[in-house]
Amino acid sequence: MSNLQALLDKIKKKAIEESESLKKEKQLDREKYIESKTKEALKISKEIIDNANEEAKLLENKELVNAQRKARDIKLVAKNNLIEKVLNLTKENLKQISHEKYLNFVNNCLKELNLEHGELIIQQGMDDILEKIDLKNLKLSKETVDEGFVVRVGKIEYDYKFSSLINYNKDEYEAIVTKELFGEQ
Repeated sequence: MSNLQALLDKIKKKAIEESESLKKEKQLDREKYIESKTKEALKISKEIIDNANEEAKLLENKELVNAQRKARDIKLVAKNNLIEKVLNLTKENLKQISHEKYLNFVNNCLKELNLEHGELIIQQGMDDILEKIDLKNLKLSKETVDEGFVVRVGKIEYDYKFSSLINYNKDEYEAIVTKELFGEQ
């Protein structure tokens, strides 16, 4: 029996060794699997973090661009309001033009028009300079305007009201005011 016992012990020993070897192999496989899954998870988490950082940078840049755009728009609105205010003040100041300057303005414009006939409608309150206006073949209307003057030839009106002239040349005047106020063109 001792041979049988020795054989059984040998088989048992070999089974224990194989079991231990399988255990170690499975432990190594499990460790490799865990290591590979950990590396994979780290890689995925790094990609997620990198993407989040990239999105954050893009969002930050987008917000910066939006803020710059809003600031530019506010600045433009303020500049446009100031330019409009200057033009409106100019219109108001022209309504208060001196009689001498008004006379020069009317006479110069009438020379340029060189009309053979028509009706002159002058600014209210400028009656005292009537005799100094070179009417040529125009007749004076009993009507008046708030500012500037109008020449009517039939159904055609030549509008020399200060506000109309400023509005007609508004782009030019805005450029001049912009240059003067802001040093820009």
